[in-house]
Amino acid sequence: MGDKASPLVDSHCHLVSSQFDDLDAVCERMRQARVLQAVVVATGVSTARSALSLCGEQAGLFPTAGIHPNDLTEDWEREFAEIEELVAAGGFVGVGESGLDYFRERAPHGRQRAALERHAALACARDLPLIVHVRERDGRLAAFDDAAAALAAFPGLRGVMHCYSGDAAHAERYLALGLSISFSGVLTFPGAHGVRAVAAALPLSAVLVETDAPYLAPQPWRGTRNEPAYVVATAAALAEVKGVSEEEARRATTRNSRLLFGLPDAD
Repeated sequence: MGDKASPLVDSHCHLVSSQFDDLDAVCERMRQARVLQAVVVATGVSTARSALSLCGEQAGLFPTAGIHPNDLTEDWEREFAEIEELVAAGGFVGVGESGLDYFRERAPHGRQRAALERHAALACARDLPLIVHVRERDGRLAAFDDAAAALAAFPGLRGVMHCYSGDAAHAERYLALGLSISFSGVLTFPGAHGVRAVAAALPLSAVLVETDAPYLAPQPWRGTRNEPAYVVATAAALAEVKGVSEEEARRATTRNSRLLFGLPDAD
């Protein structure tokens, strides 16, 4: 859309992944695409530390701290104590990502739920948004039910359901709990009718866009490494399903991301 397009925020990416050995070029392409800010999400203690360091070096990047449900070891409580210490020291814009992954099931469900509750408590205590990952096997909704039940115990919680893949009814439950809904490049996939239907049903005031880079590259980059610049395609797809202009979708999702994560204006 050119230099006059409203800026975008990539609300969820993993730039500390080993796949990014060309970060300067990635960040330059991001800025050229008018993606002026990105939230660099941690999946464990080491990535939280790396994200904090990276975001101190690159303008427009903002880190989070948390443990992904697929990375919860038997010693996760000791590791989470380190996350608490990092967050207490400051510099992070969110807690997570945490959540429930019943697709890969690399940790017992009880451990995943206990960790989600600890992350939610930390987010509330530090007045930070919680980044929630929920993934189920096709057609099942147990993880979405369990996440809603766990998060309902934390009044005043705010946060985001990232890379949302549930149905509209569960999305409404999460909105009632104080959470936003974020859509990834999946929104551009030809077969993603369910995800697009959910996006069409939600108010723009509750929606964010993300890449989840280096994963889930949108059309027309599908099958390649994803990066923050590509969030423009997801914003365009959101505009299409909502029946609004790309400018309106860009302005709304950027406003929503900045409010949620406390990001400065960067126009």
